[in-house]
Amino acid sequence: MYEDSNVNMILSSGFRDYQNQEELFNQEVADSVANGLSKEEATKETRTRVATPGMSEHQLGLAADFAIPGELLTEDFKNTIAGKWLNKNSYKYGFILRYPE
Repeated sequence: MYEDSNVNMILSSGFRDYQNQEELFNQEVADSVANGLSKEEATKETRTRVATPGMSEHQLGLAADFAIPGELLTEDFKNTIAGKWLNKNSYKYGFILRYPE
């Protein structure tokens, strides 16, 4: 089914333990500070994009991020051919979209 769809996507991220989530979060904060935000502003801004360690569904094994090879992981994925295919067919593979928005 997937092979016949001509859809090209990759699993960008799956399960993350606490340490991985913490490293990801802290790196995003550090990048924002390097771009001129205060640590407080950077932390607040990062929380809009990355779950606070201990609060991520990736840590429960309930989240997966899909992307198109060679492209950045963004919210726009859902509007791509691959994103639309995944939305329509994921239940056939045991996945559901828990939080549509």
